[in-house]
Amino acid sequence: MAVMRKQKPGSPGKKRIMTKQAATVLLAMCLALNSEGCGRSGKDNGPGGNPISEDLEEKDLIEFDSEKILFSHSFEKEENDILKTDAVMGAAGLAKAGTTLCLDDDRTMSVDKTKLSGSADNGNESKDKLFDEKTNTKFLTFITPTEEKPVEIGFAMKSACRITNYIIASANDEPSRDPAAWKFYGSGNGEDWTLLDERKGISFTGRFEKQFFAFENEEKFTYYKMVITQNKGGANCTQFASLEVGNGGCVASEEADRLEIKVVNGPVKEYGNQSGKAWNGTGSLEAVGYDLGQGKTFAKHVLFDNLAVKVDRDTFMSYMILPSSFAEGGYDYSYLNMHFVIDLEFTDGTRLSGLKAKDGSGTEMSPDAQAESCRLYSNQWNKVTCKIGEVAAGKTVDKVVLYYENTKMCSPSNFRTYFDDLKIYNGKEKTYAHLTDYVNILRGTNATGGFSRGLTCPGVTLPQGFNFMSPITAPGSGQPYYYSADTDKLYSLSVEHVASNWVGDHGTWGVMANTALKAEDALTYEDITLGAKGRQACLFKHENEEAKAHYYSVRLEEGTPASGVTMETTVTDHGIFVRMHFPEDAENTSVLFDCYKADGAFRFREEGVVFNATSDDCARGSNQMFVYGEFVDCKPVSTSVIGHKGAIATFEKGTSEVTFKFATSYISNEQAKHNLELEIPAGKKFDDILSDAQGIW
Repeated sequence: MAVMRKQKPGSPGKKRIMTKQAATVLLAMCLALNSEGCGRSGKDNGPGGNPISEDLEEKDLIEFDSEKILFSHSFEKEENDILKTDAVMGAAGLAKAGTTLCLDDDRTMSVDKTKLSGSADNGNESKDKLFDEKTNTKFLTFITPTEEKPVEIGFAMKSACRITNYIIASANDEPSRDPAAWKFYGSGNGEDWTLLDERKGISFTGRFEKQFFAFENEEKFTYYKMVITQNKGGANCTQFASLEVGNGGCVASEEADRLEIKVVNGPVKEYGNQSGKAWNGTGSLEAVGYDLGQGKTFAKHVLFDNLAVKVDRDTFMSYMILPSSFAEGGYDYSYLNMHFVIDLEFTDGTRLSGLKAKDGSGTEMSPDAQAESCRLYSNQWNKVTCKIGEVAAGKTVDKVVLYYENTKMCSPSNFRTYFDDLKIYNGKEKTYAHLTDYVNILRGTNATGGFSRGLTCPGVTLPQGFNFMSPITAPGSGQPYYYSADTDKLYSLSVEHVASNWVGDHGTWGVMANTALKAEDALTYEDITLGAKGRQACLFKHENEEAKAHYYSVRLEEGTPASGVTMETTVTDHGIFVRMHFPEDAENTSVLFDCYKADGAFRFREEGVVFNATSDDCARGSNQMFVYGEFVDCKPVSTSVIGHKGAIATFEKGTSEVTFKFATSYISNEQAKHNLELEIPAGKKFDDILSDAQGIW
């Protein structure tokens, strides 16, 4: 967090002298914060449209000096001529995806919902919801059931009928509210009751779980009731989602002998990810199915064959996996979506899963082990890396097999899982000269206000620095940068003082390269603003970013308003250095400035070489921020201030590099200038400041 400090006039603040020991501790803290994760959900920030989860094992973050790709597939349309989706090696215990448990002779629709009785409803969480054949609704009553004071649900049939079985489904939350003991009665007149079934010690292992109960009965009754005498945890209320009644057996609606496998765009509505986008590119592999929960479910599908890929000791395999949601409640409580590996079959008939191979976290490459490791995160992309050369050196890969297996009894359930970016390659691990190169300030940006996991600002700064300089993908948000969350565009590089998504930001002021506009054009503020409605935002790819604590760079996509431009930034305590590399054939060579979140002012001086600005983004008790800056070794041929707070500087066509430096102050423009003179004096180049910043870290 950058903390605003007021300086004494004439001084940028006391110089902080950091011991080697303190610096080591601070860097260790930064490294730790940049690899923080949580819960049951994987791995490094990858090259594509979506972030993977933050809790990465170290070996899955291995970078390589060089990679020799032996085989790869990203499930893109142009690649899919070699992909097999119908080559089933074997399967058991499956039903068709989308199926549910159902009754052979279902009488639930014959329940007269106008004749329901029993314990009091909790508003619209009423008894009629038990008979709507949905599990995302429920009945709840504020009673802790006992033999003396049970929970009762009474219902009448439209005509007398014989009931011999029923299905109960648990509700969406709080397992302690689940029914655990009950009696089921029938009556011909609603007054004299016959006990038909009694259950005790029932436990639901998951939410929205359906359980089937059968009993012997030869009589037809008009009235039935369920009397609950105990819930699971003694909660002060009792709930369940559905009660289906019938006369016959219980079956899956449609059995199957395989998984359903197909190439799709990508998952929809996952945590922090762009809806309908793959990890990389436009295609991913989707596998869906229904596990009958019998403890002996498996499926093996050949995806690729006749590969003839030779394995040596430095051969790796990696792939992306996203365990997704299928259940009505939006979560796979049995973690069936994690019971997958991408397996390899070798020409000698052995398989990777049978060789006790382990991934980078030390987890065995088998479906059950992957699920039980708790290292995969639901609804997020996870990276799995395996050094296959450790167990298979000298072998030859023949087939790539998608392998699902669940050997434990569980609640029958649908599951859906996505895969992307499969690679088999030879690689040599990369080593760095500086510890700072292990830091990635984008970690923790795979988050939103609705998925609060990280919520970090990727700020280039110094230890206890006065400013952050951050890339901006969400100029209208309290979180400046979202790794994915429905944006592929960079709006600016901006001064930031954001403490958290919840506290918000202040003292913002942005800069941006531009090749579409020049200062001589008749421009409006809407043309040049760097705000949320800005027209000059540029597409970019994460593979073209370098994000360190002391340095950030990004190359913007061709055909965008800053076509092919690379922007770099590094910092001092109060100062910021920016270097922009323009293509030689750029239509224009321009730089935009804007106080995009609040009012402010801008002025060019000394033939455009010097500029002053203010930011009135004074949220959270902040004061007005002053900016003083200078272009370095370059001079604009034209400048324009637009809307009093936005500006554009245009350089001679063919200019390949534009460099400028500026500093901030909360006292005055004069103080900002003094800060710049002290921290980035004349003669100091971009690379000098970059080296200094890295050295301080």
